[in-house]
Amino acid sequence: MRIALVLALIVCTIGVSSALTLKVPAKVLPNEEFDITIYVNSTVSGVVLKIPEGFKVVNCSQPYRIYGNELAIAVINANECSCKLKAAKEGVFVIEGKWIDMLKNRSCEIKQQVVVAKTNVTPKIEVTPTPTPTLTETPKILKTPKTPGFGVTLAVVSILIALWRCLR
Repeated sequence: MRIALVLALIVCTIGVSSALTLKVPAKVLPNEEFDITIYVNSTVSGVVLKIPEGFKVVNCSQPYRIYGNELAIAVINANECSCKLKAAKEGVFVIEGKWIDMLKNRSCEIKQQVVVAKTNVTPKIEVTPTPTPTLTETPKILKTPKTPGFGVTLAVVSILIALWRCLR
């Protein structure tokens, strides 16, 4: 337990780069359950997706809440999150939303298309490719002065306190 606490303190104080990939199947059958997967390289992320009308959220691998047609997911200490969805009707739908890196204060828009069709032949629909999401800096609400080396100092002090308590 104490070792896990020390490791958690180390992980929380080390800066990580942020990236996002959303994997959605290109085509699914009506009333078929399918997975979407969000890959992140961040310790603490939040994802909000607008689920198209006629789709149902079956389950997610990370903690989630549904608010109307929006799915809010907390991705904490994980590299990916899978959600199982079910589409009731045919058509071309867009799953879109926003990803936020809580530690680095970065965000990007998410937008992927999925085709729901009964036949094995994909309908001829003009679909523009979705560009790779780009990270943007979100303006900070509170301006706090940065102390050089504060994160490293905090990590070292936390580790020393944890070790001192373990050895007592």
